[in-house]
Amino acid sequence: MAQRTWDFYGPAFFGKQGFLTMSASIDSPEETSLNSSLFHPRAFEQTIADYLNTCYGSHVYSFGQHWLVPSQWQPITNFESACVKFNAITRLDSNNYDLYLITALSDTKLFTIRFGLHWNHIENNTSMKPEHYHDISAMEQLCQDIITSLDIKLSETALTQQKIALNELDDYSLTKEFLPLKFESKSGLIPPASCY
Repeated sequence: MAQRTWDFYGPAFFGKQGFLTMSASIDSPEETSLNSSLFHPRAFEQTIADYLNTCYGSHVYSFGQHWLVPSQWQPITNFESACVKFNAITRLDSNNYDLYLITALSDTKLFTIRFGLHWNHIENNTSMKPEHYHDISAMEQLCQDIITSLDIKLSETALTQQKIALNELDDYSLTKEFLPLKFESKSGLIPPASCY
């Protein structure tokens, strides 16, 4: 796993206004079926849903779930394999969110980039109104620039796996709209370290 952090500062005397973290990893989902391939769009989506359930599903309280994920689901078509970008947003504290880019590298491996955007309220104002936040457009632009700069090429073995996985499909596209998952309370479940 590779990790990086950037701090963002405002005009003179304003100090640090927020920070951006990025982690990139190649993951092999433990429960991948021997008869399925992550190149298959439905297997790809189900694996992401399972991952999000593991990472965010334990944050459910009497007033509802803390995270709405995936949010702003957006299939990306300029990669060689299935790829999607989406957010994980919190409904209780709106000064942070996670941005994901996930693509398949082989039948059993995913490449995941997770950006964590965190920013301060202006003058300690905890209002949910956007005008009480610092401008985070520079953070979001850096995320987009990194995503745009990616050039991921599949190996010959992976291309063969992909061809087999998609052989009998008429439609290779990912779901255009993926609504946030509904989580049930899981008392005592601790998400693995790979989620953070």
